[in-house]
Amino acid sequence: MTSSETLFEGPSWRGRIVKLLVALAVVAGVSATGYWFLFRPGEKTGTATAGTTSEATVTKGKLVSTLTSTGTAASTVSGKLTFSSSGTVKAVNVAVGDKVTAGQVLATLDDKDAARKVESAQSNLTSAQLKLAELKEPPKTLDLVSAQSAILSANQSLLNAQTQLTTAEANLAKAKAGPTTTDLLAADNAIVSAQNGLESANRNVESAWTNLIVAQRTFCTNAKAANISVCQLTDLPLSDLRVADLQDVLRTPPGNSQQQATVVSATQGLLSANNSYVSAKASVTTAQNTLTSAIQKKSDLYTATDAATLAQLENAVVSARTAITTAQLGVQTAQEKYNALFEPPTALELLTAEQNVRSAEIALETAKDTLAALSLKAPFAGNVAAVGVAAGDNASPSTAAFTISDPQGVRIDLQVSEQDLPKVKAGLFGLATFEALTGQQYFVKITAVSNAATVTQGVVTYTAQAQILRGQDLITNQAEIQKVLSGVQSAAASGRTGGSTGGSAPNGASGSPAAGGTPGTGRTPGGGTPAAGGSVPAGGTPGAGRTPGAGGGGSGFPGGNVTPGASQTLPSPGMNASITLVLDVKEDVLLLPTTAIRRQGRTTFVYKKKDDGTMEQVTITTSGSDSTNTGIATGLVEGDKVVVGAVPGSPTARASTSPTRAPTTAGGVR
Repeated sequence: MTSSETLFEGPSWRGRIVKLLVALAVVAGVSATGYWFLFRPGEKTGTATAGTTSEATVTKGKLVSTLTSTGTAASTVSGKLTFSSSGTVKAVNVAVGDKVTAGQVLATLDDKDAARKVESAQSNLTSAQLKLAELKEPPKTLDLVSAQSAILSANQSLLNAQTQLTTAEANLAKAKAGPTTTDLLAADNAIVSAQNGLESANRNVESAWTNLIVAQRTFCTNAKAANISVCQLTDLPLSDLRVADLQDVLRTPPGNSQQQATVVSATQGLLSANNSYVSAKASVTTAQNTLTSAIQKKSDLYTATDAATLAQLENAVVSARTAITTAQLGVQTAQEKYNALFEPPTALELLTAEQNVRSAEIALETAKDTLAALSLKAPFAGNVAAVGVAAGDNASPSTAAFTISDPQGVRIDLQVSEQDLPKVKAGLFGLATFEALTGQQYFVKITAVSNAATVTQGVVTYTAQAQILRGQDLITNQAEIQKVLSGVQSAAASGRTGGSTGGSAPNGASGSPAAGGTPGTGRTPGGGTPAAGGSVPAGGTPGAGRTPGAGGGGSGFPGGNVTPGASQTLPSPGMNASITLVLDVKEDVLLLPTTAIRRQGRTTFVYKKKDDGTMEQVTITTSGSDSTNTGIATGLVEGDKVVVGAVPGSPTARASTSPTRAPTTAGGVR
């Protein structure tokens, strides 16, 4: 039986229907009551209840626009040093963190070859200098002996040329007369010798082949890591491609040092055996050609000398006669040189000798420069930030051997978003802190802003450089530093007022909270209370009109008589920084918490509280804002009370409009 059948069955079904109708009526009544309380006309609100309404007072104070960004410390004087030539590192004389002086030798390359070249260049210079000196002196006995020897040598050359002429003429006569028995016997001996040479070459081929197979097996057993396919019999002899592969293995052998030695040995053995086999095969071809030539020569003996051969023999006779003429000229020249020893040098000879000396001097200077270039020296005094080489390494001009930085010159490279880029200009001042230097604060000045974008994972940023102010820079920029301090303190004071109802903190004093507001207890980034006279970073009392120092027991420098920053610890390159830049400071501005300002379309307005307790909507114009307050240009006067939070029954409440906050930029500026 179903439930519906139970409901309408028997004498009690009418009573059950009555009970169901009563229950539905109760539910409908409760729903209507809840709807009336929640959505009654004229009191509809989506963001606040009566308990969230409070008020704020229009005050007059300072409106500070700031921008917060992050960056990294970098050395203003830093250099990556490289060798000007390539070679093996002989010695490294410094380590990371060492202090070096300008000109100090940091490392040297192997200078054996360069030193020898210096010695050779020095020897050449000495020789050129001696020749110049000798040119100016009377002939020496040694020179005379040398000149006489040249005459004898020239006469010997003449005698040889005459002998060659006799031989050439005899060969020509013999060709015309035909072969003799001696010629035939010599031809037979040549054939027998060539046959023996061919047999020996064939035996060498067989031996070289056996050695090649053994070398192949050795390679395939001990050099598997090379992963080169040369282990089949058909792979022998090695193709040019496989030879190139094996040569690559020799240049970069695989495995550890022991494995590399085994692979190199096996590879060299295989290449050597392959070369021996190829050479043996070539020797067979040569021996075969020798035998063929010997047989042909014997055959030629029985053939009458042709016209071409006779012409060659006749040309040999002509050449021998020409050689005689040349040798005769040589004898004449040698004799003239001997005679010249007794003559004074000409102006041209002196000039040439002097030029040779100068060329040798330049070569020596170049060799010395090359030797000096093997020693890498510090170009300036500083600290060693990085060492990229060790003894035994191979270095080249592209190897970053050292990084030297000047610890006294540090800047901060900031990352600026594309929204904040128009606000960041050279000349802005700010305050920086570092994660690694707790309690230390540094005044900075923007010195450069790059328009070159850097895109990282779709985020566009730009780089700006900030100088850390020290010493005289702090004194010179004292007015701007006071402005930064005052601005940062004022911004911190207004930002520490509790709740959305907190009042502003004009002139560096703590703000007076409006109804429901709780005064904040925070401090400035330097730990100082933002009220007048609060402590400031690393010394200095702004309330007393002092520019903060950078150490020295917290003393400032009134009137600029004390140089600040003398003992402050400078950040090391690479440290992460947080920087607050003061973009603008407006004095005596009417201030109102941003949460009290409302917008509807293009109209900006507030709900002003009248003396009789009622509220009226007042249209206003604004003049900028910071992270908490908005400046009021028109519409309100100092002391006016303004409602903060939802206003029951107001058009904005019925439209579920929450109080408007000024937009926040990517850098934290409102």
